[in-house]
Amino acid sequence: MNLPVDHGQHGGMYEQELEVRGIPRNHIISYLREIGAETSENDDPQHGLTLMAEKWKAHVKPEDQLSFSPVFTIPRMYVHFSGSRHEVEEAVFRFRRKITRAGG
Repeated sequence: MNLPVDHGQHGGMYEQELEVRGIPRNHIISYLREIGAETSENDDPQHGLTLMAEKWKAHVKPEDQLSFSPVFTIPRMYVHFSGSRHEVEEAVFRFRRKITRAGG
């Protein structure tokens, strides 16, 4: 599941944040690399990881767990995109295609 959390223009940059559930963090990072981002900072368990593309960047915040019961939890994290509006919207579109899962 991916949910828009926030988006808008801040300080001349367009920003959009998605909440991603049920997909392992290493997959999220791989998907961002597949759409053009490269790691720009060391992965910090306290602050997350920033990946840069030519005209946008994505910050993967640290993973936490969403609990539905004492025995059922899923990974949850937030991915924050920033850059020009057109580039961020294109990156988010491509990223969502990577993380879309069919129910069944």
